[in-house]
Parts: sequence; C-alpha cells; structure tokens
Amino acid sequence: MGMGSNTIPPWVDEKIIDREKRKKKDLDINAQIKDLQSENEEPKKRIKELEDELRRNKK
Repeated sequence: MGMGSNTIPPWVDEKIIDREKRKKKDLDINAQIKDLQSENEEPKKRIKELEDELRRNKK
C-alpha cells in the first residue's frame, strides 16, 4: 500500500490537473475578452464619428 519514492501522490496530481485546467480556462476567458474588445472598437469609432457630425451640424 505504500507509495514508492518515484510516484506522485494522487492529491498532487489532482492539484496539478486543477491548476492546468484553471490556466487553460483563464487563457480562454482572456481570449474572449480580447475578441469582445476588438468587436467594440468599430461601434465606438462609429459613435464618435456620429457625435462629431452632430456637433458640426449644430453649429
């Protein structure tokens, strides 16, 4: 029942696996955030253009 010195205890494996899963999930979330930010850039530019046009037309 004893573990040899060359084996990793199961709870250590679980911690490593959980850590790797969290890292992957964090990377996926960060990629989604970047995608959403880039998607927002186009509408932001268009809004700024329209606001500028509105200011010019008010004068």
